Amino acid sequence: MHQMLNRMLVGSFMILTVFVSQNVNATKKKQNTSYIKGFGWSVMGDFGQNQKYAAYNIRYPYSSSSDTMYEQVRRATGYSVLSFGFNNHFILRQFGRDQSVSLNVYPVLGLGLTRSRILNITLPLFINYSAGAVATYGTKKELGYTIGIGAEFIKAGLIGISENYRIYDFEDYQYIGYSKKLTNLIHPAINLGIRYYTRGGHAQELNLKYGMTITNTYDKYSQLPALDQKASVNYWCRLSYIHYIRF
Repeated sequence: MHQMLNRMLVGSFMILTVFVSQNVNATKKKQNTSYIKGFGWSVMGDFGQNQKYAAYNIRYPYSSSSDTMYEQVRRATGYSVLSFGFNNHFILRQFGRDQSVSLNVYPVLGLGLTRSRILNITLPLFINYSAGAVATYGTKKELGYTIGIGAEFIKAGLIGISENYRIYDFEDYQYIGYSKKLTNLIHPAINLGIRYYTRGGHAQELNLKYGMTITNTYDKYSQLPALDQKASVNYWCRLSYIHYIRF
C-alpha cells in the first residue's frame, strides 16, 4: 500500500512537471514571437539642425551706443560623437513566416554637443513593414529589410554647460535665452534598415533614419523677426548599427 501510494505520488509529480513545463514553454514562445529587441550604436552618425532664431544683442555697457539693440539670426547645429539606443519591435501582424508589420520604438541617447549644451535624446515612434531576416522568429531568410514611417521627438542639448549665447532684456534687466524652445523638436520621420547575419550567425541591421520639418524663424516674442522672415528646414539624421538579441 505504501509503495503504491509512492508510485502514485511520483507519477502525479511527473505529470504536473510536464504540464507546467509545457505551459511555461508555450508562454515564452508566445512572448518571443511578438517582441523583437536589440541594442544599437553609432559613431559620428547622429546629427541635425534645429529651428532658426533671432537673438537680440547689445554693445558693452556705458558706451555711447549701449542702448542699441540689433538682431542676429542663428541656427543650432547638433551632433553626437557616440550614441546608444535600445531598438524594440512589437509585431502587430504577421504575414506568413517572412513578413510582418510592427510598432517600432528606438530611444537613443547621444553623447554630443548642441550649441553650449550636451547630451541629445531622440525618441522615434514608427510603424514598420519588415520582410526577410528578423521579420519574424520563424523566418529562415539570410537577408531582409525594414521600412517605417512615423514621428520623432528630439531634445537636443539636455544639459547646459555655459552661457555663451545669453542675451540681455532691457525691460526686465536680466539675461534671457532660448534653450528650451530652441532644442525641443517634433517632426515626421522615416527609417530604412538592411538586415543580415554575420559570419558568427548574429543578426544585425544597418539603419538610416531621417526626420524633417519646416518652421518660421522666431524671436524672443515668438514672432517673426524683422530682418529674416524666411522659413527654415529643421532635420535630424542618424545612421546606426543594431545588434538583435536571441536571433
